[in-house]
Amino acid sequence: MAGVVEPCKRHTFELSKRIPATGLRVVFAKPTTIIDEFEAYSRRYTQLRLVKFLYGGNPSPNNLALLDTMNFASSSHQEHPMDAINDRNYGEGSTWRPNFTNPVRGQHFVGFQWRAGRHWIGAIALGRDNKDEYRNRIPEKYVVQYTHVRATQHTPDAVWGTIGVLPYETWHMPHPTLRHVYNLEFPVRARAVRVIVDSDSAIDELEVYTEPFPEVIRFKGFGGTFQEGNLARSAGARAFASGDFPSPSHQHPHLNDGIYGNEHSWIPAPQRRHGLYFGGVQFGKQEWVMAFAWGRDNTNKERDRAIGSYTIQYSIQMADENSPESVWITLGTVDITPTSFPEPHRRHIINLSRAIRASSVRIVLGDSTLCIDELEVYGRRIMA
Repeated sequence: MAGVVEPCKRHTFELSKRIPATGLRVVFAKPTTIIDEFEAYSRRYTQLRLVKFLYGGNPSPNNLALLDTMNFASSSHQEHPMDAINDRNYGEGSTWRPNFTNPVRGQHFVGFQWRAGRHWIGAIALGRDNKDEYRNRIPEKYVVQYTHVRATQHTPDAVWGTIGVLPYETWHMPHPTLRHVYNLEFPVRARAVRVIVDSDSAIDELEVYTEPFPEVIRFKGFGGTFQEGNLARSAGARAFASGDFPSPSHQHPHLNDGIYGNEHSWIPAPQRRHGLYFGGVQFGKQEWVMAFAWGRDNTNKERDRAIGSYTIQYSIQMADENSPESVWITLGTVDITPTSFPEPHRRHIINLSRAIRASSVRIVLGDSTLCIDELEVYGRRIMA
């Protein structure tokens, strides 16, 4: 198996389409080849699909993990109990970690069962530290499993079915510490779920949902200029921010002043607000939103302060810099890098797959060095 990192381990292959068969065989090129087990499935083995651009952010209100559950684990670190996986809190102070010296049947896992009945599962979300403060204890993979029966840490492995295996190598995942959302290709009905991890791992929250998450964000292009119907400049709209860099050229009113360029841009203050750096626009009333555009300098003069992450959020309330984090809903996160975007400093256009109703929008920046010259919002899809 040329190019395979660990050729001795079990490997999973998927067919692009289903085939009828009465038997299967494997033909070996060498007579010295050995196989320990040959498995075949009628549906794709890996059912979990990462929802593009949707990482970080807050849990959705229909999180099944917050119903009446009974948690269990192979073991728990003294300061990181199993109840932390569904306690509504993100961060290192509210994570579960196994006691690496006490595996159960050689495995470290955490999960919960619903006390009353089974539930359909269409999506899950989990991460190491959604506050992005701790970047250690990320496992090589998460193995997500479910069962139809009541379950505890003593439930035999034979009754557990694998939903999917999530590779989480730091070079493979965007922002591997943050909460990531996965849709199930085929919904399953479960009485309990669990996640198997490495011994030196941590999970801050395990979320379960009946409905899958739509892939809302779609990159359309870069460059171009203002178009008719920019909601950020509508009557009654006003800009707000976590704070402003101490320079007249980089104040938050520039976010919607209708002028591109460094002299009319916004840079956040070095101090966070609610733990974040953000800039946004309140419309003054609810509007339908279908597209965003922003850049570092659309005049093509300044090319610094562009590389980083930009999380797009909205609120149905008249939210601003003083509003609690609970009112903000995450649409997704765009990572601007030299390889993913040919001109990172230019205006970038993001269309949504569906319209949303919003009274306020904001962009949360990955760090305080980033700069935005104009934030545009439209009620229709736009072109470059």
